[in-house]
Amino acid sequence: MRVEYDSNNSGGGWWLSLDDWKALEKAGWEVEWAEFLGAPAERAVLECDSLQDAIDSFEEVTGQDADAPGCDCCGRPHSFYEKRGES
Repeated sequence: MRVEYDSNNSGGGWWLSLDDWKALEKAGWEVEWAEFLGAPAERAVLECDSLQDAIDSFEEVTGQDADAPGCDCCGRPHSFYEKRGES
């Protein structure tokens, strides 16, 4: 399955640094390198066995909490979902 990670500017700042994005890429994530409002990237995709495997990889590589609540106005900083229709 292919799992997409989407980054959100929550609380007025991006939660991932350039080094985090590079580390994800090194760990096998396909990073979409497109600068957006000061962020070096906004999404990445991983081919893996399950959604949980992708989340575990993300947390291990970045040191971030995938369930971080973010702020009340902007929502969660990290979102993961299966890319349907793709293998």
